Amino acid sequence: MKVINYIIRRLSIILLSVLSAIVYPHRVYGRKNIPKNIPYLIYGNHISMIDPVFIITAFSSRNTFYMGKEELFKNPILSWYFRVMGGFPVKRGTADMAAIRQCVNHIKDGDIMVIFPEGTRNTGDHTKLQEFHNGASLVLHNSKVSAIPVYLENKKKMRIFSFTKVHIGELIDMSEYTEGKLTSEKLSASTERLKVELEKLVQMQ
Repeated sequence: MKVINYIIRRLSIILLSVLSAIVYPHRVYGRKNIPKNIPYLIYGNHISMIDPVFIITAFSSRNTFYMGKEELFKNPILSWYFRVMGGFPVKRGTADMAAIRQCVNHIKDGDIMVIFPEGTRNTGDHTKLQEFHNGASLVLHNSKVSAIPVYLENKKKMRIFSFTKVHIGELIDMSEYTEGKLTSEKLSASTERLKVELEKLVQMQ
């Protein structure tokens, strides 16, 4: 079953790359910043339902996993496909520690985790980030890895055939926040650092 799922996943990534290039044209910048052979956490702003597609295809050489709101997994067929593609459910609006543990386990297995710290889509000005939740910082603290910011830039309201730029930032060393005992102050500082680094990437464009 694992072999079949792997084949489905790789074929889907190829198909999604082609379809998304046509229906949601985009270009990836900063591929040189993608590390090789180490686990890390990718985090970015959230502007549309297809954000995971942009990131999965940009980082297609690695196994990427992401969380989706649990409502998306109620349909058994869609749930199966989302899971094959690296998705798993999270309860929004709560501290879903089971989902956090699953994120950490994927990273410890050497894979890549994708998180959108805003928690919900930003339908307004994409250059103004929404409030960040602490989930990404919790994952970083428990997995002891670095983070990569990704800025999804679309000058217009996200719709079919609108052009999106996918900006990949440099790897961020988060060790000053992940070493030692976790405190609420350290957690908040880590989350703020993630937001500041993504804001820097936004301002560079």
